[in-house]
Amino acid sequence: MRKYLLLLFAIFLIPSSISGATVDEAIEPKPGDNFTEARFRLWLPENVQRVRGVFVLVPWFQRDGLNLVDEPRWQQLATKWNFGLLGCTLRGKEDAYYLADKGTGSALLEALAKLAVESKHPEIKDVPLAMWGHSAGGQFNYNFTAWAPDRVIAFIAVKGGYYHATTDSRSRSVPALFFIGEKDESIRVQNITELFQTNRRRGAFWCLAVEPNEGHGIGKTLDLALAFFDAVVPLRLPTAGQRTLRSVDQTPAWLGNLSSYEIASAASYSAAANEAAWLPDEVTAQKWKDFVWRGDLAKETVGPAAPAATNQKFIAGLLIATLLIAGLIILTIRKPLRRLLPKRPSAS
Repeated sequence: MRKYLLLLFAIFLIPSSISGATVDEAIEPKPGDNFTEARFRLWLPENVQRVRGVFVLVPWFQRDGLNLVDEPRWQQLATKWNFGLLGCTLRGKEDAYYLADKGTGSALLEALAKLAVESKHPEIKDVPLAMWGHSAGGQFNYNFTAWAPDRVIAFIAVKGGYYHATTDSRSRSVPALFFIGEKDESIRVQNITELFQTNRRRGAFWCLAVEPNEGHGIGKTLDLALAFFDAVVPLRLPTAGQRTLRSVDQTPAWLGNLSSYEIASAASYSAAANEAAWLPDEVTAQKWKDFVWRGDLAKETVGPAAPAATNQKFIAGLLIATLLIAGLIILTIRKPLRRLLPKRPSAS
Protein backbone atom coordinates (compact mmCIF):
# COMPACT_ATOMS: atom_id res chain seq x y z
CA MET A 1 0.00 0.00 0.00
CA ARG A 2 2.83 2.35 0.84
CA LYS A 3 4.53 1.78 -2.52
CA TYR A 4 1.21 2.44 -4.27
CA LEU A 5 0.73 5.72 -2.42
CA LEU A 6 4.30 6.78 -3.20
CA LEU A 7 3.67 6.12 -6.90
CA LEU A 8 0.49 8.18 -6.89
CA PHE A 9 2.23 10.99 -5.04
CA ALA A 10 5.02 10.99 -7.63
CA ILE A 11 2.47 11.23 -10.43
CA PHE A 12 1.05 14.39 -8.89
CA LEU A 13 4.52 15.94 -8.89
CA ILE A 14 5.24 15.25 -12.59
CA PRO A 15 5.49 18.61 -14.40
CA SER A 16 2.90 19.25 -17.11
CA SER A 17 5.47 20.37 -19.69
CA ILE A 18 7.12 17.83 -21.99
CA SER A 19 10.80 17.64 -22.84
CA GLY A 20 11.66 18.71 -26.34
CA ALA A 21 14.06 20.69 -28.49
CA THR A 22 13.52 24.06 -30.16
CA VAL A 23 15.07 25.65 -33.23
CA ASP A 24 14.51 29.25 -34.38
CA GLU A 25 14.53 30.65 -37.90
CA ALA A 26 13.88 34.06 -39.49
CA ILE A 27 13.00 34.82 -43.10
CA GLU A 28 13.97 38.14 -44.65
CA PRO A 29 11.29 39.81 -46.81
CA LYS A 30 11.83 40.09 -50.53
CA PRO A 31 10.82 43.11 -52.60
CA GLY A 32 7.05 43.21 -52.81
CA ASP A 33 6.43 40.90 -49.85
CA ASN A 34 3.59 41.82 -47.52
CA PHE A 35 5.59 41.43 -44.29
CA THR A 36 8.43 43.15 -42.53
CA GLU A 37 9.14 40.40 -40.03
CA ALA A 38 8.71 36.62 -40.19
CA ARG A 39 10.20 34.58 -37.34
CA PHE A 40 9.50 30.96 -36.47
CA ARG A 41 10.25 28.56 -33.61
CA LEU A 42 10.06 24.80 -34.12
CA TRP A 43 9.49 22.52 -31.12
CA LEU A 44 9.98 18.78 -31.51
CA PRO A 45 9.18 16.08 -28.95
CA GLU A 46 12.17 14.45 -27.38
CA ASN A 47 13.44 11.35 -29.22
CA VAL A 48 10.92 11.67 -32.07
CA GLN A 49 12.11 9.44 -34.89
CA ARG A 50 10.09 10.77 -37.81
CA VAL A 51 7.94 13.89 -37.78
CA ARG A 52 4.54 13.18 -39.35
CA GLY A 53 3.21 16.73 -39.40
CA VAL A 54 3.41 20.18 -37.83
CA PHE A 55 0.89 22.18 -35.81
CA VAL A 56 1.28 25.79 -36.99
CA LEU A 57 0.38 28.32 -34.26
CA VAL A 58 -0.25 31.93 -35.31
CA PRO A 59 -1.16 34.67 -32.79
CA TRP A 60 -3.43 37.66 -33.24
CA PHE A 61 -2.56 40.93 -34.92
CA GLN A 62 1.17 41.80 -34.89
CA ARG A 63 1.88 39.67 -31.82
CA ASP A 64 4.88 37.47 -31.06
CA GLY A 65 3.85 33.82 -31.29
CA LEU A 66 7.15 32.02 -30.69
CA ASN A 67 6.28 31.09 -27.11
CA LEU A 68 3.04 29.41 -28.17
CA VAL A 69 5.09 26.22 -28.52
CA ASP A 70 5.57 26.20 -24.73
CA GLU A 71 1.89 25.41 -24.07
CA PRO A 72 1.84 21.93 -22.44
CA ARG A 73 -1.45 20.92 -24.08
CA TRP A 74 -0.06 21.60 -27.54
CA GLN A 75 3.07 19.67 -26.61
CA GLN A 76 1.01 16.71 -25.43
CA LEU A 77 -0.98 16.59 -28.65
CA ALA A 78 2.16 16.96 -30.77
CA THR A 79 3.86 14.15 -28.87
CA LYS A 80 0.84 11.87 -29.31
CA TRP A 81 0.93 12.19 -33.10
CA ASN A 82 4.70 12.66 -33.57
CA PHE A 83 4.14 16.21 -34.75
CA GLY A 84 6.19 19.33 -34.35
CA LEU A 85 4.94 22.70 -33.14
CA LEU A 86 5.70 25.86 -35.10
CA GLY A 87 5.23 29.18 -33.30
CA CYS A 88 4.96 32.08 -35.75
CA THR A 89 5.60 35.80 -35.52
CA LEU A 90 4.31 37.61 -38.60
CA ARG A 91 4.30 41.39 -38.80
CA GLY A 92 3.85 44.04 -41.45
CA LYS A 93 3.39 47.76 -41.89
CA GLU A 94 -0.23 47.09 -42.72
CA ASP A 95 -2.63 44.36 -41.75
CA ALA A 96 -2.37 42.62 -45.14
CA TYR A 97 0.32 40.25 -43.88
CA TYR A 98 -2.38 37.63 -43.28
CA LEU A 99 -2.78 37.30 -47.07
CA ALA A 100 -0.68 34.18 -47.48
CA ASP A 101 -0.33 34.43 -51.23
CA LYS A 102 1.37 37.83 -50.97
CA GLY A 103 4.53 36.62 -49.26
CA THR A 104 3.87 35.23 -45.79
CA GLY A 105 2.81 31.84 -47.12
CA SER A 106 6.08 31.44 -48.99
CA ALA A 107 7.97 32.61 -45.88
CA LEU A 108 6.35 29.83 -43.86
CA LEU A 109 7.31 27.17 -46.39
CA GLU A 110 10.84 28.55 -46.67
CA ALA A 111 11.18 28.47 -42.90
CA LEU A 112 10.06 24.83 -42.78
CA ALA A 113 12.65 23.92 -45.41
CA LYS A 114 15.44 25.57 -43.40
CA LEU A 115 14.23 24.13 -40.10
CA ALA A 116 14.20 20.68 -41.68
CA VAL A 117 17.95 21.00 -42.21
CA GLU A 118 18.74 22.60 -38.86
CA SER A 119 16.70 20.06 -36.88
CA LYS A 120 18.11 17.13 -38.88
CA HIS A 121 14.59 16.08 -39.79
CA PRO A 122 14.51 16.50 -43.58
CA GLU A 123 10.92 15.24 -43.72
CA ILE A 124 9.71 18.50 -42.14
CA LYS A 125 10.16 20.27 -45.48
CA ASP A 126 7.16 18.44 -46.92
CA VAL A 127 5.02 17.31 -43.97
CA PRO A 128 1.33 18.31 -43.82
CA LEU A 129 0.22 21.15 -41.58
CA ALA A 130 -2.57 21.55 -39.02
CA MET A 131 -3.02 25.29 -38.52
CA TRP A 132 -4.38 27.16 -35.50
CA GLY A 133 -4.65 30.94 -35.30
CA HIS A 134 -6.31 33.67 -33.27
CA SER A 135 -7.85 36.70 -35.04
CA ALA A 136 -5.42 37.75 -37.79
CA GLY A 137 -3.65 34.42 -37.22
CA GLY A 138 -6.82 32.54 -38.11
CA GLN A 139 -7.26 34.73 -41.16
CA PHE A 140 -3.74 33.79 -42.26
CA ASN A 141 -4.58 30.10 -41.85
CA TYR A 142 -7.73 30.47 -43.96
CA ASN A 143 -5.84 32.29 -46.69
CA PHE A 144 -2.96 29.82 -46.59
CA THR A 145 -5.43 26.95 -47.05
CA ALA A 146 -7.04 28.69 -50.02
CA TRP A 147 -3.54 29.18 -51.46
CA ALA A 148 -2.06 25.72 -50.71
CA PRO A 149 -4.94 23.38 -49.78
CA ASP A 150 -3.05 20.17 -50.53
CA ARG A 151 -0.60 20.97 -47.73
CA VAL A 152 -3.21 21.46 -44.95
CA ILE A 153 -4.70 18.74 -42.78
CA ALA A 154 -7.15 21.13 -41.13
CA PHE A 155 -7.26 24.71 -39.90
CA ILE A 156 -8.82 26.57 -36.99
CA ALA A 157 -9.68 30.26 -37.05
CA VAL A 158 -10.42 31.72 -33.62
CA LYS A 159 -12.59 34.83 -33.96
CA GLY A 160 -11.04 36.47 -36.99
CA GLY A 161 -13.33 38.52 -39.14
CA TYR A 162 -11.87 39.40 -42.54
CA TYR A 163 -11.52 36.59 -45.05
CA HIS A 164 -10.67 37.67 -48.59
CA ALA A 165 -9.40 34.58 -50.40
CA THR A 166 -11.73 32.70 -52.72
CA THR A 167 -12.40 29.06 -51.85
CA ASP A 168 -12.72 26.18 -54.29
CA SER A 169 -13.52 22.48 -54.04
CA ARG A 170 -10.00 21.68 -52.82
CA SER A 171 -9.94 24.23 -49.99
CA ARG A 172 -13.50 23.37 -49.00
CA SER A 173 -12.41 19.75 -48.59
CA VAL A 174 -10.02 20.79 -45.80
CA PRO A 175 -11.77 20.40 -42.41
CA ALA A 176 -12.04 23.69 -40.54
CA LEU A 177 -13.32 25.04 -37.25
CA PHE A 178 -14.38 28.69 -37.01
CA PHE A 179 -14.98 30.32 -33.63
CA ILE A 180 -17.18 33.36 -33.04
CA GLY A 181 -17.37 35.35 -29.82
CA GLU A 182 -21.02 36.10 -29.10
CA LYS A 183 -20.08 39.58 -27.85
CA ASP A 184 -17.47 40.28 -30.53
CA GLU A 185 -17.93 43.17 -32.97
CA SER A 186 -21.02 42.68 -35.10
CA ILE A 187 -19.06 42.98 -38.34
CA ARG A 188 -16.86 40.03 -37.31
CA VAL A 189 -19.85 37.93 -36.31
CA GLN A 190 -21.60 38.70 -39.59
CA ASN A 191 -18.55 38.04 -41.76
CA ILE A 192 -17.70 34.70 -40.16
CA THR A 193 -21.32 33.55 -40.19
CA GLU A 194 -21.77 34.39 -43.86
CA LEU A 195 -18.45 32.78 -44.79
CA PHE A 196 -19.44 29.58 -43.01
CA GLN A 197 -22.96 29.45 -44.45
CA THR A 198 -21.83 30.09 -48.03
CA ASN A 199 -19.14 27.43 -48.02
CA ARG A 200 -21.04 24.88 -45.94
CA ARG A 201 -23.86 24.93 -48.48
CA ARG A 202 -21.25 24.17 -51.13
CA GLY A 203 -20.09 21.10 -49.24
CA ALA A 204 -17.28 22.46 -47.05
CA PHE A 205 -16.29 20.20 -44.15
CA TRP A 206 -16.49 23.11 -41.77
CA CYS A 207 -17.67 23.62 -38.22
CA LEU A 208 -18.89 26.84 -36.60
CA ALA A 209 -18.82 27.33 -32.82
CA VAL A 210 -20.18 30.42 -31.08
CA GLU A 211 -18.73 31.02 -27.62
CA PRO A 212 -21.47 32.34 -25.32
CA ASN A 213 -20.92 35.63 -23.45
CA GLU A 214 -17.39 36.08 -24.80
CA GLY A 215 -15.83 38.70 -27.04
CA HIS A 216 -12.75 38.66 -29.24
CA GLY A 217 -10.35 36.88 -26.88
CA ILE A 218 -9.34 33.24 -27.05
CA GLY A 219 -11.65 32.47 -24.14
CA LYS A 220 -12.19 28.75 -23.56
CA THR A 221 -11.78 27.74 -27.20
CA LEU A 222 -8.58 25.73 -26.82
CA ASP A 223 -10.18 22.58 -25.40
CA LEU A 224 -12.51 22.22 -28.39
CA ALA A 225 -9.72 23.14 -30.81
CA LEU A 226 -7.45 20.41 -29.44
CA ALA A 227 -10.25 17.84 -29.58
CA PHE A 228 -11.04 18.81 -33.18
CA PHE A 229 -7.42 18.34 -34.26
CA ASP A 230 -7.10 15.12 -32.26
CA ALA A 231 -10.01 13.64 -34.20
CA VAL A 232 -9.17 15.00 -37.65
CA VAL A 233 -5.43 14.26 -37.77
CA PRO A 234 -5.78 10.44 -37.93
CA LEU A 235 -8.55 10.76 -40.52
CA ARG A 236 -6.37 12.81 -42.84
CA LEU A 237 -2.82 11.50 -42.46
CA PRO A 238 -1.69 9.47 -45.47
CA THR A 239 -1.75 5.71 -45.18
CA ALA A 240 1.43 3.68 -45.52
CA GLY A 241 2.99 4.16 -48.91
CA GLN A 242 0.87 7.20 -49.74
CA ARG A 243 1.90 10.86 -49.82
CA THR A 244 -1.40 12.69 -50.32
CA LEU A 245 -3.77 13.53 -47.49
CA ARG A 246 -6.88 11.40 -47.22
CA SER A 247 -10.32 12.89 -47.86
CA VAL A 248 -12.95 12.91 -45.12
CA ASP A 249 -15.88 12.64 -47.52
CA GLN A 250 -16.36 8.97 -46.58
CA THR A 251 -16.03 9.61 -42.85
CA PRO A 252 -19.16 8.79 -40.79
CA ALA A 253 -19.29 12.35 -39.46
CA TRP A 254 -21.60 13.97 -36.94
CA LEU A 255 -23.59 17.16 -37.34
CA GLY A 256 -24.55 19.91 -34.90
CA ASN A 257 -27.63 22.08 -35.14
CA LEU A 258 -26.64 25.73 -34.76
CA SER A 259 -30.03 26.71 -33.31
CA SER A 260 -30.99 23.87 -30.98
CA TYR A 261 -27.43 22.63 -30.31
CA GLU A 262 -28.61 19.06 -30.84
CA ILE A 263 -26.09 16.63 -32.30
CA ALA A 264 -26.57 13.46 -34.31
CA SER A 265 -24.71 11.22 -36.68
CA ALA A 266 -24.90 12.35 -40.29
CA ALA A 267 -26.95 9.25 -41.11
CA SER A 268 -29.65 10.10 -38.55
CA TYR A 269 -29.61 13.92 -38.71
CA SER A 270 -33.12 15.11 -39.64
CA ALA A 271 -32.55 18.79 -40.48
CA ALA A 272 -30.65 20.29 -43.43
CA ALA A 273 -27.15 18.82 -43.28
CA ASN A 274 -25.55 21.60 -45.32
CA GLU A 275 -26.60 24.17 -42.71
CA ALA A 276 -25.22 22.24 -39.73
CA ALA A 277 -21.77 22.23 -38.17
CA TRP A 278 -19.63 19.38 -39.49
CA LEU A 279 -17.95 17.36 -36.74
CA PRO A 280 -15.46 14.52 -37.22
CA ASP A 281 -16.79 12.13 -34.56
CA GLU A 282 -19.18 11.72 -31.65
CA VAL A 283 -16.65 12.75 -29.00
CA THR A 284 -15.95 16.06 -30.72
CA ALA A 285 -19.66 16.53 -31.34
CA GLN A 286 -20.39 16.27 -27.63
CA LYS A 287 -17.59 18.71 -26.82
CA TRP A 288 -18.98 21.12 -29.41
CA LYS A 289 -22.43 20.90 -27.83
CA ASP A 290 -21.04 21.54 -24.35
CA PHE A 291 -19.10 24.52 -25.68
CA VAL A 292 -21.87 26.29 -27.61
CA TRP A 293 -24.71 25.52 -25.21
CA ARG A 294 -26.36 28.67 -23.86
CA GLY A 295 -27.17 28.51 -20.16
CA ASP A 296 -29.92 31.14 -20.46
CA LEU A 297 -31.82 28.80 -22.80
CA ALA A 298 -31.84 25.92 -20.36
CA LYS A 299 -35.65 25.78 -20.17
CA GLU A 300 -36.02 25.64 -23.92
CA THR A 301 -33.27 23.23 -24.88
CA VAL A 302 -31.56 20.19 -23.50
CA GLY A 303 -29.34 21.20 -20.59
CA PRO A 304 -25.56 20.72 -20.42
CA ALA A 305 -25.18 17.58 -18.37
CA ALA A 306 -21.54 17.21 -19.30
CA PRO A 307 -20.16 20.40 -17.68
CA ALA A 308 -21.88 19.61 -14.37
CA ALA A 309 -20.58 16.05 -14.49
CA THR A 310 -17.12 17.36 -15.24
CA ASN A 311 -17.18 19.57 -12.14
CA GLN A 312 -18.34 16.66 -9.99
CA LYS A 313 -15.58 14.44 -11.33
CA PHE A 314 -13.01 17.15 -10.65
CA ILE A 315 -14.17 17.57 -7.03
CA ALA A 316 -14.22 13.80 -6.50
CA GLY A 317 -10.74 13.47 -7.99
CA LEU A 318 -9.42 16.27 -5.80
CA LEU A 319 -10.89 14.63 -2.70
CA ILE A 320 -9.34 11.28 -3.56
CA ALA A 321 -5.97 12.90 -4.21
CA THR A 322 -6.13 14.70 -0.86
CA LEU A 323 -6.95 11.46 0.98
CA LEU A 324 -4.12 9.61 -0.76
CA ILE A 325 -1.59 12.30 0.06
CA ALA A 326 -2.80 12.38 3.67
CA GLY A 327 -2.43 8.59 3.85
CA LEU A 328 1.09 8.83 2.48
CA ILE A 329 2.03 11.44 5.05
CA ILE A 330 0.66 9.30 7.89
CA LEU A 331 2.52 6.23 6.66
CA THR A 332 5.72 8.23 6.29
CA ILE A 333 5.75 9.75 9.77
CA ARG A 334 4.23 6.82 11.68
CA LYS A 335 7.52 5.19 12.64
CA PRO A 336 9.31 8.40 13.66
CA LEU A 337 6.32 9.28 15.87
CA ARG A 338 6.46 5.92 17.59
CA ARG A 339 10.06 6.58 18.54
CA LEU A 340 9.14 9.93 20.10
CA LEU A 341 6.17 8.62 22.10
CA PRO A 342 6.89 7.25 25.63
CA LYS A 343 7.01 3.48 25.76
CA ARG A 344 4.25 1.74 27.60
CA PRO A 345 5.40 -0.13 30.72
CA SER A 346 5.59 -3.83 30.00
CA ALA A 347 3.23 -6.07 31.90
CA SER A 348 5.20 -8.36 34.23
